[in-house]
Amino acid sequence: MRNSRLQAALTIKQYFADINEARSWLLEKQPLLESGDCGKDEASADALLQRHMRLEKEIAAYSGEVKRLGDLAAVAIQQVPLTMCQVLASTLCLCMC
Repeated sequence: MRNSRLQAALTIKQYFADINEARSWLLEKQPLLESGDCGKDEASADALLQRHMRLEKEIAAYSGEVKRLGDLAAVAIQQVPLTMCQVLASTLCLCMC
């Protein structure tokens, strides 16, 4: 029982650490996504297009991490109720003894 609670806590801790890292990554990319700059001439427009294409590749590469975080969230959601039920059950046993 203690081991499963510790495992659930570790999973949840890892999830929130990874979510914070993903949030930081997204915040770093946000200004590039929000830019309204279209370039003043063909050369600057081409440079912006290249930057946009690199950003698209980065986002596509990061999509696996986002999927992994979704999977980790599903595991955490399954573990937390189980852990909470175990804690409540053990508390009830202590109170009844």
